[in-house]
Amino acid sequence: MSNRNLIFEISHKGNLRKINEDAMGRLQNDEFDLFVVCDGLGGEAKGDIASKLAVKEITDYFKSLTVITNINDEIKSSISKANQTILEITSKNPDSEGMGTTCAIAVISEGKLFLGNVGNSRIYIFSSDKFQQLSKDDSFVQKLLDKNLINEDEAKNHPRRKELSQALGFNKNIYPQLLECPVNIEQNDLILLCTDGLHNSLDSIKLKKILIQEKEVQEIGNKILNLALGNGDEDNITYQIIKVETGDKNITETNTLPADQYILEPKSSQQNIKIQDQNKILDNKNITDTIKEDSSNNLPDNNLSNNEWPDNKKLWKKMRRVLIFFGIIHYLVEIMLQETSGGRVNAASAIMAVIIQYVVSKAIIKNQISKRKLINNPIILAIGISLLVFIIRVILGLIILNAIQ
Repeated sequence: MSNRNLIFEISHKGNLRKINEDAMGRLQNDEFDLFVVCDGLGGEAKGDIASKLAVKEITDYFKSLTVITNINDEIKSSISKANQTILEITSKNPDSEGMGTTCAIAVISEGKLFLGNVGNSRIYIFSSDKFQQLSKDDSFVQKLLDKNLINEDEAKNHPRRKELSQALGFNKNIYPQLLECPVNIEQNDLILLCTDGLHNSLDSIKLKKILIQEKEVQEIGNKILNLALGNGDEDNITYQIIKVETGDKNITETNTLPADQYILEPKSSQQNIKIQDQNKILDNKNITDTIKEDSSNNLPDNNLSNNEWPDNKKLWKKMRRVLIFFGIIHYLVEIMLQETSGGRVNAASAIMAVIIQYVVSKAIIKNQISKRKLINNPIILAIGISLLVFIIRVILGLIILNAIQ
């Protein structure tokens, strides 16, 4: 039984580009459906040639297969073949030095979705009203996200968001991002492959909204293009939308004319590709050094290890002694106020003061953690919060004492 997946695909040069450096392709038979999108890098160094070469090499590789035993291995091999071809052409043509491409591959077979990607072209799935990015970018900003040094909002506008850590055509060894386990797909699931021209123009929230509102693939595809172009982004825009269908009929297509599980971490390519206007490669640097430099110069400092950001339990352990200390101080002050007021200010207010301190502290800490903007020493932060609440409580106590006298 074969899949008859409904497809919308388009590659548009965008609002300002003279050349479309994106490319896309697909291959469908009784065993599997293959989809691929690529975003050429290099501008005058023939990025458009690199993306077309990659699509051709990958589809030709899958065409040549007679038996598939491991789809992940085949995805990896096809990407390596495309990378090798681009490197060979570059070595023979000095004018093409610096050309390269990103790559995102999706393979659907027997109700499962396999994928691989290099660079920042992405693969998303919309299933059961949930929109999820399955691929993971090979980029400088993604490294910062992995280290919890910035959040998603900061990543969108980061000055180095266009730097890639890996792309086809730059290193002999290439390490695609692969899903450890394939994704089970069902009737009416939507799969989206796209270059960064789309996901930079329309974020996940906007894309999900379109997928919820529109039901037909043609309508979804047209609306995405209109909104992306309307946002004024200058990059090329390329994407494929696959609506999963099951049945015995032949594959049906909906095309227009050409105009977001667990991911296996690849080994470091030790290369940082800096792209100006997303297509021109300027220089190469060691990505580990650049992350260290960026985190020390451009990002808030903190003394927390990376794994402490998602969970504040360790942070609260560090602050516990400080909070207990100031809680005791609060209580002693209340006892003093009781004696001064002849017992008219009772100990219940001391407990209330400690609770206020705890609630305020936790709220501020949670806010700081979510924004990755914690100051250097969490103990200092705890002391600062406690002192603030303490001063407010003393002032309130004096006001109450003055009022009852």
